[in-house]
Amino acid sequence: MTDNESPSLEAILAALMNEVVFGRTHLKIARAIRAADPVVVHAAQTFFGLTQDAHLEAAQMYAAKLYDKTQRSVTVKSVLAEANRLAGSFFHCSAEEVRTVMLPENPPLCVLKAASKNSGGASPRTNSRIACRNSPCN
Repeated sequence: MTDNESPSLEAILAALMNEVVFGRTHLKIARAIRAADPVVVHAAQTFFGLTQDAHLEAAQMYAAKLYDKTQRSVTVKSVLAEANRLAGSFFHCSAEEVRTVMLPENPPLCVLKAASKNSGGASPRTNSRIACRNSPCN
């Protein structure tokens, strides 16, 4: 991919899914520290306190990256823009259905999934699926 090319929908989804997985992992670790045996935590309060805070901050940073406003960053907005650009090529939805579920009031309801791990240039019609809760494209 050159500087002028935008990443494929599958690449954007993979990057965002990694961000979500890493963020959730940090959040789970922070929750586990909070739920740990108080005797153990009190034995090293500073260590566990700082560790919990670090994991909460890392989780927050991963969540913020999903909505980063830096130019050319991979975000939820870039997924929606790429899906909109490819709207007529999805197997399970028409272009109109894709654009309908991506209206400003609907993005939280829309879930994009890569149906294939192949990013070798296969067409979106065979490689991607858009699934939307409470929409005609289910």
